[in-house]
Amino acid sequence: MLLPAGNCTLLSAAVALLLEAGLDRVVVVLSDRSQEVRRGARLPADPRIVLVVCPAWRAGMASSLKRGLEACADADAVLVALGDQPGVTANRVRMVTAAFGSG
Repeated sequence: MLLPAGNCTLLSAAVALLLEAGLDRVVVVLSDRSQEVRRGARLPADPRIVLVVCPAWRAGMASSLKRGLEACADADAVLVALGDQPGVTANRVRMVTAAFGSG
């Protein structure tokens, strides 16, 4: 997640496009290296970003997904995005959320 991606990191690029797409909240699930990632990811300063730690990260991606969903318990809908999918764009995220909103 800390690999360079243009002028930011892979994680900060993924988070930035979700913010650009207009999501109300972006939950970032961190693992055992949470402090290192918090320091090095260069995440944008935005109140919509919520950082949570998954202590059971060794159990696999499902445990991280569960932890993220717990942080979204009050949401009407959840869009799951990975931090290492550079092909995703803000426009694609808007298309998905618009499709959900239309019923």
